[in-house]
Amino acid sequence: MRLHFLGTAALCAVVAMTTANCSKQAEAKTWSPHKVADLLQSKHFKVDDVRRKGTTYVVVADGPKGNKVQFVVDGKAGKVLGMDVIKWAPGAKRVKRGSHGTDFFDEFYEFGVTVPVAVYETWTEYTQTQWSSSSEEYIELTSEETSEEVTTEEVAYEENVQEVTEDTAEEETVETSESSSSGENTSGEDSATEEESSSSGESSSDETESHDSAGSDDSSSSGGESSGGGESSGGGDDDPH
Repeated sequence: MRLHFLGTAALCAVVAMTTANCSKQAEAKTWSPHKVADLLQSKHFKVDDVRRKGTTYVVVADGPKGNKVQFVVDGKAGKVLGMDVIKWAPGAKRVKRGSHGTDFFDEFYEFGVTVPVAVYETWTEYTQTQWSSSSEEYIELTSEETSEEVTTEEVAYEENVQEVTEDTAEEETVETSESSSSGENTSGEDSATEEESSSSGESSSDETESHDSAGSDDSSSSGGESSGGGESSGGGDDDPH
C-alpha cells in the first residue's frame, strides 16, 4: 500500500512538472518579426524597421497617405499597443484624439504608447530578409527574454497639428496631393505652350525669309529681261534702212 502511494505521488509530481514546463514554453512563445510585419503590411503600411525586446516590437513604417509612423506591438497578445506619427505628410491633419479609443484606426489617428528612439535603438534588430522572407509565425524566447522590462511612454500630441474628423483628415490630405499634382501638370502644359509658340515663331520667320528671297529672285529676273529688251532696240538702230 505504501509503495503504491509513493508511486502515485511520484507520478503526480512528474505530471505537475510537465504541466509547469508546458506553461513555461507557452509563456516563452511570441509572434515572429515576419508575423508582425505582415500584420502592418495588411493595413497598407510599408515597413522600414523592425526591433524587439522581450515580447514587445517597435516597427517604423510609411503609411499609404505619406505619414511616417512608429508602431508598438505586443507580440504575445498579437495587439497593436500604440501608433505615433513621427513625420506628418504635407497637409495631413490628426483624427481627433481619443475618438477611437486604444485601437488602431488609420495613419491619422495617434493612440496608446510609444518607445523613445534612444531606448529601442538598443533592441534586437531584424533585417528585411528576416521579417519579409521568413514564413514562421512564432518564435521561442528564453525565460530571461520574457522577463525583460520595456520602457514606454504615452503618445505626445503635437499642438501644431490640427485635429479634425477622420473623413476631413483623409479628404484634405487627398486634396493637397491632387493640388500638388495639378500644379505639376499645369507647369508642364505651360512649358509645352511656350515650346509651340517658339516653334511657330521660328516657322513664321522661315516663311518670311523664304518669301523675301523669292521676291529678290523675281526682281533680278525681271531686271535681266528688261536689259535684254534694250539690246534688241539697239540692234534696230544699226539697220541701214
